[in-house]
Amino acid sequence: MGGYLGLYRWNLPDPNQALQLSVGGGAFGYFDLASKTDAMQSVDFYANLPLDYSRGPWSARFMIYHTSSHLGDDYLATQGITTTKHAWDNLRFLISNNPMPFLRVYGGYTYAFRTLPEDLGRSALQTGFECKSGWHDQGHLQFYWANDFQSWQRVGWNPEFTSQAGVKFAKNPQQGRALTLFIEFETGDQPQGQFYLQKQTLWDIGLKFELG
Repeated sequence: MGGYLGLYRWNLPDPNQALQLSVGGGAFGYFDLASKTDAMQSVDFYANLPLDYSRGPWSARFMIYHTSSHLGDDYLATQGITTTKHAWDNLRFLISNNPMPFLRVYGGYTYAFRTLPEDLGRSALQTGFECKSGWHDQGHLQFYWANDFQSWQRVGWNPEFTSQAGVKFAKNPQQGRALTLFIEFETGDQPQGQFYLQKQTLWDIGLKFELG
């Protein structure tokens, strides 16, 4: 669960430009649903402060963000271990372009200026693209396909790949409220900070709510 909230948008003289400061965050739990108690393995917390700028088909984001990962009580009880805090304080820069109305491509770099434990790698590269259709069914239905590639120094630059395809339902797209059904494929190192050295390949199905 997470989201973003716009804090301030500058009134720029050029209507084709926009500059906005936002705040975001979230909490993401990782559960073992095969156990009788649906044991929580870990929970990751995120806090972000992004500054976004756009001009025509180009946009850029500079963001400072914090990530911390904590083992769940259920996992600690079954494993009989002592928890170790994993945390990252990062600077991220992303730039994107819309060469066509239905296509967006992006890339960027992340640097972790503080890590726990301290011997973790500090750099990461990211790129990806997403395609989306126009609105169908009298403006209530839209299809999309998004792909993201990341490579982190902390795992020896091993690539991580995520691909998600879905359909968005909205009564009025201009209001920013929508319901999205999607299917997702992931492969590479686990995104959970406590298990970042473990690899996974999985399929997901999911449901997202956009509240405007």
